Amino acid sequence: MAALLYKILGYDESVTTCDCCGKSELKGTFGVERADGEILHFGSVCVTRHTGKADKAIRQEAKDAIAQRLRAANAELRIHPAVLADEVKMAELRRTGAPVGKSFMEAHRAEWIAAEAARAEIAAKHGFKPYQLGS
Repeated sequence: MAALLYKILGYDESVTTCDCCGKSELKGTFGVERADGEILHFGSVCVTRHTGKADKAIRQEAKDAIAQRLRAANAELRIHPAVLADEVKMAELRRTGAPVGKSFMEAHRAEWIAAEAARAEIAAKHGFKPYQLGS
């Protein structure tokens, strides 16, 4: 029954204190969502205790949850208007034979800046760093 009360959201090295027992200076914690929607961070001992699952199963669920969030973030990024506009501008430059290099970059700088802002926004929304997203 307890296993149904918590959904594993992933593993987070930036949160190093367990919300259950208060132990601090952990290498990281597992983000879990309770049935009521509250997000908590548990160390490895507390997460196994509360979910009733083996450590290996919890780690796999965390890995799967992160991969799912990454796929969702990348899908959102691919269809973002700023990213699409940058891709169109680059395709246009390639079609016209613009040489790759500094002039190529300058020719689509505004679109690139907007696409990178979109990347940063989407990454933050999904709990990633911008460099973790593909295109």
